[in-house]
Amino acid sequence: MRNFMLILLASTILFACNTPQRYYKKGNYDMAVRKSVEKLRKKPKDEKTIAILVQSYENAKRLDYEKIKYLKQENKPDSWMEIFKAFSRLKERQSLVSTITPLQSAKGIVRFEYVDYDAELIEAKENASEYFYKRGNNLLKKNNRFDARLAYEDFVQVKNFYSDYANIDQLIAAAREKGMTHAQIKVGDYTIFKLPAAFKNFLIPKDLTRLNTTWVEYHGPEKRMNPDVLVEIKITGINLSPRQEKEKAYTVTKEIQDGWEYVLDSNGNVMKDSLGNDIKIDKFKTVTCHVKEYLQRREVSIQGTILYRDLERNQVLREVNIASGAHYENIYATANGDISILDKVTKALLNNKPGAIPMEIDMIFMAKENLEETIRGALYANRNYVK
Repeated sequence: MRNFMLILLASTILFACNTPQRYYKKGNYDMAVRKSVEKLRKKPKDEKTIAILVQSYENAKRLDYEKIKYLKQENKPDSWMEIFKAFSRLKERQSLVSTITPLQSAKGIVRFEYVDYDAELIEAKENASEYFYKRGNNLLKKNNRFDARLAYEDFVQVKNFYSDYANIDQLIAAAREKGMTHAQIKVGDYTIFKLPAAFKNFLIPKDLTRLNTTWVEYHGPEKRMNPDVLVEIKITGINLSPRQEKEKAYTVTKEIQDGWEYVLDSNGNVMKDSLGNDIKIDKFKTVTCHVKEYLQRREVSIQGTILYRDLERNQVLREVNIASGAHYENIYATANGDISILDKVTKALLNNKPGAIPMEIDMIFMAKENLEETIRGALYANRNYVK
């Protein structure tokens, strides 16, 4: 019950925070108008809300007109988008209040003057389109991928206004292509081992599309291109431990039951229990088993970095350390004696056989899966450094 009351109280407070009066006091007149309309749809004769609606509407309208007047007097070509937005607000706000007016108030019928804003909207849209079109073309001529992205946004804005504006689709496609950053991933071998191509190619993720962002596209080393950014996976060090073969010998002993015998009295006669039965006791003997355990082991660790370099600007964007490793281990055992007294783990080792400790290149390939996973995670985590 207490939790229910807390939820109810929180809901009441939240509702109070979203009242038209609160938005009006904050100077957020558009939201005050919207909330007033919502409230008046349910209670069309709420005098207080009607008053807030009228005041908010007039204040919002006045602010938009003042902004339009200032922008037109300033007479800057880049102001037409803001002028268009202001006229759009005026029209949308007018359409919104028309859904609930006229209203019956104690002071009389409440109506809002209807104004036809279409001519002003068309003028602003035409002038804004012309401005964005010209600016986009100028940006595209700079032949810089970052300026091309700005041009793309300008051309898209023009298309939002006029879908058939002069060669706008071709310009959008051109800006899109020029704005793309093409990043190529390669593997560099800086070790003494001369890593085979099969190993290096394995380190590059098969699906590079997961690394792509809005303006960045990744490619593998097989594509012939002049990339904007080179992502080099540099394998700088490989450490291999010597082959380890260790032997450990030990003996296991255990007392086990070995039949039974009669209990004799001092005269050598078999003793009886209270029921007249012969008394017997278990006999025990000590058994042993000599065990030799053999350990075969070898380890490898691989170190490197992922270097992000912007070739166009000759700038290092990011360098990330990477490392991985793997090990080979084989344990087997031999036994001489009663193996039944050995524990399960030791018995299992008796079934193992000696193995061939891997050669250097085999150990390196054993580490490739862990290394590939490490590289894939690092590439994904740092993909936003390529812009």
